[in-house]
Amino acid sequence: MKIIAVNIGKTVNNHKDIIESIERAWVLNKTRAMGCDYIIGVIKGIVYKDAYFVINQEKVKQDGEHPNRVKFELLEKCNDEQIAMINQYIINNNSNLGGFTTKYL
Repeated sequence: MKIIAVNIGKTVNNHKDIIESIERAWVLNKTRAMGCDYIIGVIKGIVYKDAYFVINQEKVKQDGEHPNRVKFELLEKCNDEQIAMINQYIINNNSNLGGFTTKYL
């Protein structure tokens, strides 16, 4: 399982939609991002309650305005089983979710 964590604190605080916040352009390697299964939105080191999504790997694209950034199209929200699996993965790998903009888990 491969996960990308993105810090959505600033965009959510500016009253942007969770999905819009996660799909926006991030400084990531496109090839590596295409190999990830899930993307989670993090605020202040904690995964936001509604911010667990399955990545549509075929729709990971370079941003036209910012070539060093990657945009996502989310396939669907994660179901309860997937959320539990992601949370357990974070715990098992002692993943620190604080102090970053984007992070591969």
